[in-house]
Amino acid sequence: MNVARAIEMAFADVFRTYAELGASCVVRAWQSLPLDPVWEKLAADSKDRAFPLVDVRCGSPRFDANQRTMYSETQILCATKTDDDKNHAQIQSLYGEIQRVCDLLYAQFIAGRDGDELARFKAVLTRRTWRNVPFWRVHVGRGHGAGRHGRREHDRNSGSDAFQPKRLLTN
Repeated sequence: MNVARAIEMAFADVFRTYAELGASCVVRAWQSLPLDPVWEKLAADSKDRAFPLVDVRCGSPRFDANQRTMYSETQILCATKTDDDKNHAQIQSLYGEIQRVCDLLYAQFIAGRDGDELARFKAVLTRRTWRNVPFWRVHVGRGHGAGRHGRREHDRNSGSDAFQPKRLLTN
């Protein structure tokens, strides 16, 4: 079972469904490129990269210091072609939509009520891993060593096995 691939696919699916990215935007789940309908058309023309682009990459789950909690870091990169986005309006829009959807996932998790976005994320994750991955902790920040600035964290059950998605938005 490849949990990192499942996490990438869950984020990509939620972004394709709920973020307003535009019809030409490629959403690349790094380990599952052919699943994106826009990328599939590009592959037929022997092109791997197209813009605008949202690229989702997830690291393998690993244990934290207590050796009971596993987490995976997910990086989300938005990109546009400079010639097509000279005033950076398109990249701003992409980041805004990705941030909006990630904030919805976080807010639904904190509230303890699965909205459409979180329910879909969990459904894809479960379908791709063939099991219900415990979703106990959400950390949003800039990866390890980010310090406390720009970091939100909620732990509903410390001490249990946990899946901790981290989101890293880079330019």
